[in-house]
Amino acid sequence: MKDQVQSLKDHGIRAGHIDSDSAIDIKEMAHTGAYSILFMSPEMLVGKGKEIVRNDVFKKNLVGLIIDEAHCVVKWGKSFRDSFLQIREVRSIIIVIKNKYHGTNCNSNFTT
Repeated sequence: MKDQVQSLKDHGIRAGHIDSDSAIDIKEMAHTGAYSILFMSPEMLVGKGKEIVRNDVFKKNLVGLIIDEAHCVVKWGKSFRDSFLQIREVRSIIIVIKNKYHGTNCNSNFTT
C-alpha cells in the first residue's frame, strides 16, 4: 500500500493509508479531510476504520477508499477473509452520507 500511496502523492493526489501499524496522527488527518483517497485493510475498515468512514468531514472529501487484497476475493471466494463479507455494511454508510453532499455513488471494483 505504501508504494501506491507514494505514487499518488507524487502526482499531487491527497492519499494515505491506515493499517494496524499506522500512527494515530494519520487517523486524525483522515478525520480532518486531509485525504481524498485512503487505503486500508478489510480488517481495519470493518473494525476501527468504521469510525473514520462515519466522519462527515472524511466522507465529504472522499474520492476513493481502496481495500487492500480485494482482488483475492475473486480467486478465493467467501472463504478468503471474513472481514471482506462485512465491507458492504461500511459501503452503505458511505453511500448515505455521500449522497447527502453531492450524489456520488460508491462502487465496488476488484482489480489485481
